[in-house]
Amino acid sequence: MTQYRITCPDCGGAIVTAFPEAMVWELCPVCRRHIWDRYDVWLADVHHTSESRTALGRQGSANN
Repeated sequence: MTQYRITCPDCGGAIVTAFPEAMVWELCPVCRRHIWDRYDVWLADVHHTSESRTALGRQGSANN
């Protein structure tokens, strides 16, 4: 499952979620001032994908 990291432009705090669009209109849990909007969701970074981790694990075991 792909996870996304959304970073608060006010305080620099970040949250990791599988559904960044669900964070729209929520308060930043760190500073409690910034309200996430669609622009924040568009800027979300891909944080982790389990598919790529599995592929790397397979590749690593083939080299051993």
